[in-house]
Amino acid sequence: MLLACYYVDQLTLAEIGRTLSEHESTVSRQLDRIRRELREAVTQTLFRGAPARDGHGPEPGLDEAQVELAFEYALSDWPFDLSRALSKGEAAVDPPEK
Repeated sequence: MLLACYYVDQLTLAEIGRTLSEHESTVSRQLDRIRRELREAVTQTLFRGAPARDGHGPEPGLDEAQVELAFEYALSDWPFDLSRALSKGEAAVDPPEK
């Protein structure tokens, strides 16, 4: 909910704090913690890779340099729409142009 309030609804930390009856510094610390935990979860998933499924073999995990590169790509001009991902649960990546 905090991610959606901050990134989708573009509320300030103070506005979120008033809504949750929390001080804005508390909201800021919570957002920082959520971002760190999310990055760690994604990192661990990328290190692990993916098991075999649907007739496809397992996908190997990435090494540390590849994980860092994946984060660099994600922070650059990637067509991911966080607003759509958090608000509607629809596919958040637009199909590639032809």
